[in-house]
Amino acid sequence: MARHHRLFALLVDPADAGAPPLACLGLPGDVSLSQAAAALTAALDETPALERLGLRIGDETVGVATRAHVTAHGLPGTGGGPGEDNGTRGPGAGDGATLPSTPTDFEIIRFRCADAGCDRVELRIHVDDDLPACPEHGSMERMP
Repeated sequence: MARHHRLFALLVDPADAGAPPLACLGLPGDVSLSQAAAALTAALDETPALERLGLRIGDETVGVATRAHVTAHGLPGTGGGPGEDNGTRGPGAGDGATLPSTPTDFEIIRFRCADAGCDRVELRIHVDDDLPACPEHGSMERMP
């Protein structure tokens, strides 16, 4: 199993066997697990209609994250997991001094396929020379 598959396995839904998702979150290869979890949570929070999101770290596709899986496992900001929304703190929450919120150290950058009939979307937290491309139509454009 590849490095990113092992490290980021808890972010993706092992039960998801559906068609490839139309939206994908592409993160840099040196992203930490906590940064990836925060970016995934922010992407889902900012797009309520999004239920499935492909996850790619560097040039490696890790899998598909689903809103249900992320919420059930209590990633930051999802409201799920032990100790959330009931006035207590779960294991590893420390003293609770950090307030839960959408991370402010990055912004979700959205790209869409340049073909008007295609719904494919790419989300990123970085811009580099390797801009995203639609596998069916090629170029993608940045969304406002």
